[in-house]
Amino acid sequence: MIPNRRGRSPARNPPILAGELPYLCRAEGCRVQTADDFSLALTALRRRAGLTVREVSRRTGIPSGTLGGYFSGRHLPSLTQPRVLADLLSVLGVGDEEFPTWRDQLARVRRRPGPRPRVSPDQPAEPGADESPGA
Repeated sequence: MIPNRRGRSPARNPPILAGELPYLCRAEGCRVQTADDFSLALTALRRRAGLTVREVSRRTGIPSGTLGGYFSGRHLPSLTQPRVLADLLSVLGVGDEEFPTWRDQLARVRRRPGPRPRVSPDQPAEPGADESPGA
């Protein structure tokens, strides 16, 4: 194995630990509750497939920085481009029959329940937001 820039050999695809892969909705119920759960599930699939982020990038055509965001939970795949999610899941070994479940889970974690904050031009700023430090 080629050492990384810091001179250490990276741990490539360590084994998936029990409970690391949150299961999607099945008979036992949904366990993917948050965006972090979704990203953990994607990461576990990638590790189980024995692929690095760069390998997934080469196979899907999705930039590695974008994939890194998906796997780390910084952001999620868009619902308006279902082909991106389908290609990603296919490379990670998820069958076509499971795609609707993954898509539904993604839609659920992207839309958090509850009211959305409204920001309007006539809404007053928070107190102290326009004060400079030391004033």
